[in-house]
Amino acid sequence: DVAAGDSRINDGRGEAAQPDEVILDVPDGFSHHCDKNRAMFRWALWHGYDWVFRCDDDTFVRALEVPTYGDQVGWGPDLSVAHNYITGGACFWISRRAMDLVVTAGCERTHEDDLWIGRDVLERSGLVRVHDARYFPSPTHFVEPGKLPEGWLTCHSCTPEMMRHLWRTQISACA
Repeated sequence: DVAAGDSRINDGRGEAAQPDEVILDVPDGFSHHCDKNRAMFRWALWHGYDWVFRCDDDTFVRALEVPTYGDQVGWGPDLSVAHNYITGGACFWISRRAMDLVVTAGCERTHEDDLWIGRDVLERSGLVRVHDARYFPSPTHFVEPGKLPEGWLTCHSCTPEMMRHLWRTQISACA
């Protein structure tokens, strides 16, 4: 059984494993994002996960809520329009059913893993993709602290300074 709140960091070949990391048998470079996602989801399926939260390293995660509906949940501007997809930067959740499709799909893209998963694999599958505005991608590329939407769960893209600022803000809010 997988415990609720269990988490792992996934790295590619050449990295030194830490206690909470899984080293995947794929290159860890920018041009291998699709291969890394397939390997990560394959590992999750083999280990009994029903959902995976996929997050970029320049995204601040304030809180997580495991979805109760859909097969991919995250930020997508208008999923009723052809070729819209859940963006990867602001993070997304992916269900076991969707992971199964991704693991077996071919990938001709390099670093555009969110586009590949959302548009090339899931859009044609009939699985349900759910837009959730609380997974926030900044329209100006980098997050501006005063412009985060009410109730946000994640925000992308953050500089290291912004990460520290958001961390301090969250800690002081809890005190």
